Amino acid sequence: MMVIIVVISMTIELAGFMGATGVKLNPVSAVTLVAAVGIGVEFTVHVVLVYLTSLGSKDERMAACLNHMFIPVIHG
Repeated sequence: MMVIIVVISMTIELAGFMGATGVKLNPVSAVTLVAAVGIGVEFTVHVVLVYLTSLGSKDERMAACLNHMFIPVIHG
C-alpha cells in the first residue's frame, strides 16, 4: 500500500511541476517521469523490506530501519 501511495504522489507531483513550468510531454520528459517513479519505488521497497524483516516492537523496527537504510537512501 505504501509503495502505491508513493507512486501516485510522485506521478502527480512531477506532472504538476511539469505543467506549472510549461514542460511539454515528449520522449525525454516521459523517460524522466518513468525513471523518477522507478527510483522512488526502489527506495520505498528497500525501506519497507528492512522494516518488515526487523525484529522487535514497532519503535525498535523503525529505529533499525532508519539505522540500516537512511544513509544508503540519501546517497542514492
